[in-house]
Amino acid sequence: MSNIADRFVAWLFPKVAKIGTPGDSKTENGTDSNNLVAILVDFDNVVLCASEASYKVSFTKLRDYCRSFGTVAFAEVFLSAQLFDEEAHPEFEGKVRLINSLNNAGFKVVICPRGLKDRDQVDSYLKSSGLSLARNSLVKKIIVVSDDSDFKDPNFIHPIEDMDKEVIILRPSDLGDKINDKDGGGETLLFDSRKREFSRILELVARGETSLHEETRQAIAFIKVVVRKVFELTTPERNQYPFRHIINLAWKGIIDQWGEIYTKEDLEAAMGAIADKGLIEKKAVVIGGVTVFKYYRPNRAHPAAINLMPVKRVTSES
Repeated sequence: MSNIADRFVAWLFPKVAKIGTPGDSKTENGTDSNNLVAILVDFDNVVLCASEASYKVSFTKLRDYCRSFGTVAFAEVFLSAQLFDEEAHPEFEGKVRLINSLNNAGFKVVICPRGLKDRDQVDSYLKSSGLSLARNSLVKKIIVVSDDSDFKDPNFIHPIEDMDKEVIILRPSDLGDKINDKDGGGETLLFDSRKREFSRILELVARGETSLHEETRQAIAFIKVVVRKVFELTTPERNQYPFRHIINLAWKGIIDQWGEIYTKEDLEAAMGAIADKGLIEKKAVVIGGVTVFKYYRPNRAHPAAINLMPVKRVTSES
């Protein structure tokens, strides 16, 4: 993001931080220093998990739920700076509503800059903030809200535990009834806009069209690689992978080629579009009338799939 954009966002949103360091997060009144908690939220991961589970997140409810663990001293939500690239994501009005909504829910927004070689900036900045808060504040519990297995890293958890403090990982997939925004608030607008853009790209692929715009051509190339990788992962009958596992495996398979152009958050938005458009279909393992496991299978009859991986026809000579 340019320096001009940095200054503009800083002026417009004084509660937006540029780096993952503790500071001006919202705090509770009447704090008990023996029971202070910090909430650190991986925004895209939370919204994606909620979307996959067919609900929208209320960050107000999320913060209220975290109060059951103690008095909230810090509440931070981490977003990639790429979301605020005006050329890549021009839906400025949605960004304004998103940031205001998160601020009003009691969260400081931490925009994580993305370097060419640091491909997991949201993860690294969230971890950095957690370690800094554990060392430099009176919080006793660090609550990480994410389904990302990277936050189970011993290099993150053990140093905090060595300070006699606790890391609590809340998985969004387990919180639906507690943080579901039944009224459909505006906190998911930005993620939805990215998913809609990939949906538009899939429609171009399905129609066999291309574009003169370089960024669109690049997005088409990216979505083709993603779909092929997902089909490769989900085709074998033995591979009954849940949604998040497919994303993690796909990212490992494409990061070397695409990691300096797209983020894992972009892949998550693309996967959301792939699922919404029906290129992969949800299946379930049911035992005794109870769904115990959900996984995905490729839909090779989808027009986009046909254009991506045409069926080879075998002809016989008379």
